[in-house]
Amino acid sequence: MRWPGALIGVKVPADAVVLDIDPRNGGSLDTLLAVLGPLPDTMSVLSGRGDGGQHLYYARPPVTLRGRLPGMPGVDIKKSGYMIAPPSPHPSTGKPYRANMKFIPNGFPGLPGRAVEALTVPAPRKEAFSGEYALTPYRVEKLAGVVLSALPGERNSILYWAACRIFEHADPTIDVNSCLDALADAAQGSGLSLREIESTVNSARKASGS
Repeated sequence: MRWPGALIGVKVPADAVVLDIDPRNGGSLDTLLAVLGPLPDTMSVLSGRGDGGQHLYYARPPVTLRGRLPGMPGVDIKKSGYMIAPPSPHPSTGKPYRANMKFIPNGFPGLPGRAVEALTVPAPRKEAFSGEYALTPYRVEKLAGVVLSALPGERNSILYWAACRIFEHADPTIDVNSCLDALADAAQGSGLSLREIESTVNSARKASGS
């Protein structure tokens, strides 16, 4: 092998999110579970440092995710980029990263509702959309434009954000279905399937209590 000490990088899948626990910065699985609640079994990669560091892989929810949990610097939320993969040797110990494989017939498991809520970037206050920022046909057109221009890997979360704005700030004078149709057309134009669009909009509807 030409580079025996080289690390192997694997790209985070577009439909996945990785919870990266780093004990060096105060992260631990126990602390993470105390905040997110019980998590389903999934594939994980154990650090070669041997200190409990690991990467937990889950299906990416259709929300705008935080980069880190507040007050928990030892946990990163990886939505893109690369992760170290087995059997890369750890630079400090020389011991390999190890995969703890779980049989997952239908892809990575989804995160429970409590975990998704904790990992989601808080929505803007409704007051921010009052007055000159009220939901109008022009604003709906602007929201649709944002959805249409969303980049791969961000399309579901952007659609979710835009749909939440519709549900949260519509009033009796606004045809919500017409607004959602505009978002759906834009989302389809960006590359999302009708099934993805329906699922994401329904998630936004439930989150907004509509």
